[in-house]
Amino acid sequence: NPNPNPDPDPNPNPTPVYHYPPPEKSEKSKVHDESYFKIAKELGETCYRMYANSPTKVAPEIINFRPGIDDFEIDAGAAHSMLRPEAVESFYHLYRATKDEKWRRYAWDVFLAIRKWGRLDQGGYANIKDVRKITKKSKGFHDDRMESFFLSETLKYIYLIFVEDGSDPLPLSEFVFNTEAHALPIRT
Repeated sequence: NPNPNPDPDPNPNPTPVYHYPPPEKSEKSKVHDESYFKIAKELGETCYRMYANSPTKVAPEIINFRPGIDDFEIDAGAAHSMLRPEAVESFYHLYRATKDEKWRRYAWDVFLAIRKWGRLDQGGYANIKDVRKITKKSKGFHDDRMESFFLSETLKYIYLIFVEDGSDPLPLSEFVFNTEAHALPIRT
């Protein structure tokens, strides 16, 4: 019995294609989206405060939330910084969504702190062993490593947030970023 389709689709369940712009939403859905957007902005503010409240203005790996005057404290066992991208990635998306210059200011503050405390005198950047200590010149301030995501994500989002509207090489209407900040084209 010969196969009527000699070249069957090797993937019978292809990945769905997402279309931009998305279809119109109901009023209930729009209200639901607004509540998520409010949470997103509040999380962005919390991310910024993790930087702003640190003695070096560089966020630690872990904080502990606590009630009282100070909302959180730096976890003594995780006071180092690997110069992660998640906060500036959030600022980037919040800026693109709101056009509120505050998110650019936050990204700039983070950049200045990373440049001051993460940059090595001999060139390059390295992880910071303890963001609570503001004695950069002391021996052992940095780890002898720089994570690959620092260049591919952290600095990429800091760059992209300052690209002027209309000249963005990766407009969000045409590209989506995966979790490693690689731009993938949106197919319509």
